[in-house]
Amino acid sequence: MKEIKTFNYIPASIVPKNNEFNWWGGNNNFKYNYILINAFHYLNTKFPFDFPKDMVIIGDSGGFQNMTQGAEMDVLKVLRWQEKYCTIGMTFDKPILLSDNENIRKLKQYDTTINAYKALDNRKNNNLKLYAVFHGHNYIELQNQLNIYKEKGDLNKFDGFAIGGIVPLASNPEQITLISLIFIDLIKSYKKPLHFFGTGGGGYGIIYNLLKEIHTNNITADSIYFANNGLYMQMLEGNSLKNIKVDSKNLNSKWCNCDICKNYSLDDIKNKEGPSIIILHNLYHIVKHNENLKNIDENILYEYCKIYYPKFLISLDIINYYKKYGLNDTLIKYQNFKLNPSLNKKSKSLNYY
Repeated sequence: MKEIKTFNYIPASIVPKNNEFNWWGGNNNFKYNYILINAFHYLNTKFPFDFPKDMVIIGDSGGFQNMTQGAEMDVLKVLRWQEKYCTIGMTFDKPILLSDNENIRKLKQYDTTINAYKALDNRKNNNLKLYAVFHGHNYIELQNQLNIYKEKGDLNKFDGFAIGGIVPLASNPEQITLISLIFIDLIKSYKKPLHFFGTGGGGYGIIYNLLKEIHTNNITADSIYFANNGLYMQMLEGNSLKNIKVDSKNLNSKWCNCDICKNYSLDDIKNKEGPSIIILHNLYHIVKHNENLKNIDENILYEYCKIYYPKFLISLDIINYYKKYGLNDTLIKYQNFKLNPSLNKKSKSLNYY
């Protein structure tokens, strides 16, 4: 198995049918042996893809699709599929929706926990790394999810943890950063790898590269951002990962000469394979972007963020404050009292600001 390094971006995607445009063995100079695939798409079909042996395949359980699209899936069916095809399996969850009331949220957390332990108890292939999935949008909810896991079994038996249901909040870096810190803080004693669903793209690479200094085990995060943009002929540009619409008006002036694009002509982009080429281009730039972030000095990172990702500056401030004062004072400082009502609001650290 290929070692997963902190932080690694995981492309979430339906596998390309044309092998020329895959990123693990296609006819190009770019190789990236990571993917997240969803049981919803492949559970009841013959799996037609031949991944290399060192491919890291994360199997999403399809819990969201099962809940919202009426798919006939269950814990053991998903587990057997994950054991056969995947390196890492995410337990069969019931994601919390923003519209759910308190009682529904608690019930979903309970069901998510029961499903996770059912998978753990029935795992036959120990080569499959099983990650227990958490759900919660604030301190109270994530603490409740943790308490249920502790009550129903031994969390130490899982190989890692994941947090889902946060994609609807992705437009708010401050909230995602705080939720991520709460999650890390609550489960830090277990010293397990972590995965963040759906928030791996764009400026979130900055957040997770900083979080790796707090959580010393592996951190991964997935996104389908690169593929969705490609389908609409939107290519990501350089350090900013800014979207550029590729059409007949700007194609000649906006096309690039990266390791992907130099293999194709402008005519290739204009034909039906254009979206597939741009998808590969987008993934290439996201991966390179995150690799570059690992080597940027923190002071330079702040200036970089100011230029390319100004709305993520608050995330840098929050993480730095957490490293200095801890979770409780961080939630107080950023006025998220409702995330933990038991906080001491007279914290001394507030005197520094």
